[in-house]
Amino acid sequence: MAASFSPPAGKGMVYVYRKPAVAYASMIPSFVWVDGKRVAKNKAGGFIAYPLAPGKRLVSAGATPQVEESNFTLQVKPGQTYFIRQQVKGQSDSTMMVPAGAAMVPVAVPTYFFTAELVPEATARQEIAMCRQVAAQP
Repeated sequence: MAASFSPPAGKGMVYVYRKPAVAYASMIPSFVWVDGKRVAKNKAGGFIAYPLAPGKRLVSAGATPQVEESNFTLQVKPGQTYFIRQQVKGQSDSTMMVPAGAAMVPVAVPTYFFTAELVPEATARQEIAMCRQVAAQP
């Protein structure tokens, strides 16, 4: 579904999206909160469009339903649109030993975490065009 990028009358709009990816980390869901209320579960290649009442709003994103890892305080104005891109990043900061025949060999164990950033509209429009809309949850 194509995004219209037009907020409802008298409101602002936030788009939170993840670019398509093929890595293992792309299977990890992410979550979005507005003012402390969970509003969506997102996935790689997905975006949510969420209307915001004017005023100071806290938009958060994270990797678990309970933990808001990235927080954005937005001073929402009617007609204004905000774009937040979530990314999954990984690092191999530990190893574990696994059997390989008669020997044990070290294998890197990746740790995944989310980052999020406000993105300029022109960049977001191009990237969201590659995504599918995910329904906000009540």
